[in-house]
Amino acid sequence: MTAPVFPLAPRDVTVEAFALGGWIDIFPDVQVAEKTDIVITRGRPNESGDPPPQTCTLRLNNRDGKYSPRNPMSPYYGPNGLGRNTPLRVAVRTAKDSTARTVSNGWGAADVGGTYTTVGVTDLLASDFNVGGGVATMAVPPNGYRLAYLGSQAYNDVDVSETVSVGFATVTGDSIDLSVIALSALSTTDYIKVVTRVTATQSVVMSIVYTDGAVVVADTTVPGLTFSGQALRVRAQVDAQNIRAKVWVAGQPEPYGWAVDGRSDRLFRRAPGWVGVRSGVSAGNTNGARPVISHSAIEVRVPRFAGEVSKWPPKWDLSGKNIWTTVTASGIRRRLGQGQTPLRSPYRRGNQTISPPHLAYYPVEEGANAQQIASGIGGAPMLISNAAGQFASDSSFPGSAPIGKPATGRWTGPPIAGAAATGQIQLMFLLSVPGSGETDQATFAQIQMTGTAGFLDVSYIAASGGVQYKFYDQARVLVHTSGVLGAGVLPGQPLLASVQLTQAGADINYEFAWWVVGAPGGFVLGGTAAGRTIGAPLRVTISPYTQVASSAIGHVALRNNITSIFTLGGQFTAYTGETAGARIGRLCAENSIPIQDTRNPQIASAQLGVQAQSNLTDVMDEAVAADMGSLYESRSVLGLWRRGRGSLYNQPVVLALDYPTAGHVAPPFAPIEDDQFTRNDVTVTRKNGSSYEVIQTTGPMAVTAPSDGAGAGRYDDAVTLNLANDTQTPDAAAWLVHLGTVDEARYASLTVDLAALARVDQARALAALAVNLDDRITITNPKIEISPDTLSLLARGYTERIGQYRHQITFNCAPESPYQVLRFDTAGSKWDSGDSVLAAAATSSATSLVVASPSGQQWTTNPAAMPITLEVGGEQVSATAVANEMLSNTGFETGLGPWGSSGTSSFTQSGTQKHSGSFAARLVPTGAAGTVSMGSELIPVVAGMPLTVSGWAWFTNAVVGNFALAVNWLTSTGGFISTSLVAGSASAATWTQFTNTYTAPAGAAQAQLIPLLSGTPAAGQIFYLDDLSVTGPQRFTVTRSVNRVVKAQAAGTAIGLARPATLAL
Repeated sequence: MTAPVFPLAPRDVTVEAFALGGWIDIFPDVQVAEKTDIVITRGRPNESGDPPPQTCTLRLNNRDGKYSPRNPMSPYYGPNGLGRNTPLRVAVRTAKDSTARTVSNGWGAADVGGTYTTVGVTDLLASDFNVGGGVATMAVPPNGYRLAYLGSQAYNDVDVSETVSVGFATVTGDSIDLSVIALSALSTTDYIKVVTRVTATQSVVMSIVYTDGAVVVADTTVPGLTFSGQALRVRAQVDAQNIRAKVWVAGQPEPYGWAVDGRSDRLFRRAPGWVGVRSGVSAGNTNGARPVISHSAIEVRVPRFAGEVSKWPPKWDLSGKNIWTTVTASGIRRRLGQGQTPLRSPYRRGNQTISPPHLAYYPVEEGANAQQIASGIGGAPMLISNAAGQFASDSSFPGSAPIGKPATGRWTGPPIAGAAATGQIQLMFLLSVPGSGETDQATFAQIQMTGTAGFLDVSYIAASGGVQYKFYDQARVLVHTSGVLGAGVLPGQPLLASVQLTQAGADINYEFAWWVVGAPGGFVLGGTAAGRTIGAPLRVTISPYTQVASSAIGHVALRNNITSIFTLGGQFTAYTGETAGARIGRLCAENSIPIQDTRNPQIASAQLGVQAQSNLTDVMDEAVAADMGSLYESRSVLGLWRRGRGSLYNQPVVLALDYPTAGHVAPPFAPIEDDQFTRNDVTVTRKNGSSYEVIQTTGPMAVTAPSDGAGAGRYDDAVTLNLANDTQTPDAAAWLVHLGTVDEARYASLTVDLAALARVDQARALAALAVNLDDRITITNPKIEISPDTLSLLARGYTERIGQYRHQITFNCAPESPYQVLRFDTAGSKWDSGDSVLAAAATSSATSLVVASPSGQQWTTNPAAMPITLEVGGEQVSATAVANEMLSNTGFETGLGPWGSSGTSSFTQSGTQKHSGSFAARLVPTGAAGTVSMGSELIPVVAGMPLTVSGWAWFTNAVVGNFALAVNWLTSTGGFISTSLVAGSASAATWTQFTNTYTAPAGAAQAQLIPLLSGTPAAGQIFYLDDLSVTGPQRFTVTRSVNRVVKAQAAGTAIGLARPATLAL
């Protein structure tokens, strides 16, 4: 028997805190009353600005002191109990099954969630599925599987858990897939499998794969878990484009971490799907003909919040007996924003994490008054002698904090004990020699070694602007001098220098490699010191002879193996050119912060400039700003969630509401007509670069003053973005102007009462739970007096209130229309002509509209492009066909009408001569009339528009300069304005084509095609006309009033796309 569901039963909520090594259910102590609802806030409070940390506020019954972390009597007391930043998660249970029923040949209906559908492969029997004894079972033959799923509910983000067991202690022969949780299922052959497998060695292995074999996470052995017949508990989640899962022994605390966690681009805009559970048996398994796998305690949750509780403040009433604790949990951004120190420079972090590690490393990023140089990897510092040096004085390297100059001082590194003689020694350092050069023969660095070459000096040669290597033996006798290496490279060019020594038999091969800042690559030169050995490195000294006066040196690293100068290439360039998504992902990985990423796989995020040496959240927010996306927090796990700008383009609808339908939209709901976010003049400056200004000069949101007849007035803004190149600023500024000139009302908030919605539509109520930040919501049929059009909104943030029988979500909304962008070769993307108007008035019921475009840019007539949704005078119409031809009888196949003639003794339909079809018009001159002509019906036109006329003519005798396809221009009342014509010639007895394009003069509202033969043609000059054509205006066949607006439309009313396509950033 199925249980009643919300709102006929209390909302089934889970609230859990992680303490004492597991997740603890604390919901029984949550006081849910009218004034103490669980309140969750996520995302932006309005359309703009950075989102604050998400929060969850709830009230706990604390009469027994259970939620007082310093109370020794609390069951949650202790170092692993409740305390500062205790993880908290909140979810709504939407399906559950205790399997406390008896069913044969199927699984029947879950307690909540609907009826199971059962399927399988390999010798499927109805009796393979049964429920009894508190478990639901699947009997699975080798090389087969069985699947039970709840097909009546569809999910985006979801959390599914179950307990599985078998009646034997050892898996034999081959593996058994005890639990396969099916997620995001669109069919029985298209879903994600979260597999928990027990092998014949009793290892428990997890993986995430699609049913088509695509691997998200390969087989991963779960550490510390060996199967011995015990029941296992499995949990799996879909969170945006991430899938994760864990397994543990049923009845024991659920671990915090996840055994497998992967990401799949295939989840981007995947339709909501059902969930289910499955078991399978490998072909080689020998646990019986049909091993029985038991499933129980199946739960489906929709996560609502994940965060940390930073404090547990107790409160009580005046009696002192009613004690409670109101806690506010926050997302991870709150903790990340507390007392942050700036990130280490990228190049320093790279050197600290390089593998194999350095033997000695000194960043030389000291402050201006440093008295020693600290090691970057632990150990004794470099000692400064002879002169104090000038620290934090050179900022030539984007990947480094400012480095120092010896300034005739000596920096002596401590001895390196126990370094192995590997046959390789490398010294790397940043070097910035001024354009004027350095002291001749000044030694930048000295390596001390244990070999017969005991010392290597790296010296500057002023005459050539390069370096020279000088090898000394242990007695300080010079034994080898190289030629000049890197001549002309050093002065004025900050670079990464690498001194590389390799033992080659009895000789030393040496190299000098360098990479200049900003260069696309590096170079290397070298030579050989014969009969010498390097041994192991002992020490590095900078400016050993106190000669280096003007050059800056930093990031001194000594190694006993050689790595490429490009190994830390990204760090050296401060990741210039890195995309916003890649930077945020890398920073999170470096700082052990979980990160989810919703991105459009077809659209790269913005390329960034150098990584700033600021605190972590500022650097990530800078990346988000450049991409114009968002950095939120996950509601499924404690971590960040990036939503790339490209993921907002052309979104499918997540929640579709209908305003008049009861339960869909809760009051209040009203538009705001204001200028809070209007920006029509935006200047974007690249950080440390150039700028570009974009100004909206046309339309109702232009910078022109309303008093001038059009425009909103100037709303200017200036934005600095950390972009990789100055060439990115025009597009960035144009996009910000595009966002700031949305010409529609704002609906700042939308409240959905899920109790009311669930009463009329449970599936739609589930869709409301699926709405995540920046998802799309539509509302059809709003009050026509306010807006006749379907409203399309983005949920930029929301406040959620959960009570016992209450559940409301108030979405903070912004217009979605700016993100409807052009997609080539798709039905929904079309260019607007930009200047089209009605050439003729239309009644409110007319289904044919004549449209003119003065620019000559015509609308498509391709049937495959139909329908086209247009807007004219606030009314939306749907064009189902567009015709270019304005004449109704171009080939005289149906007679002569509506044509008339003048100066003829005979005007007939004739089949004697015809250019195409079966007939043409035959004209016989009177012989006395000065001009013989025909006249078409009147055609609506607009002044300034081009009109193209064409036709074919056949003459008995040749004509020389006296035939024309003329056009008479008329006013709207039929008054004559002027005639346009270009006379031409034609040979006798042959069809000749005539084509001309004319421009409608001022005041023209109608045009008439007049084919005419002048010069008093003789009665014997019989001629024929066929395939006459007039194009320019276009005739649209339309369905009227699709947005419920019914009105007549006047000539000259602008008509264009209801949603013009915009080029994406």
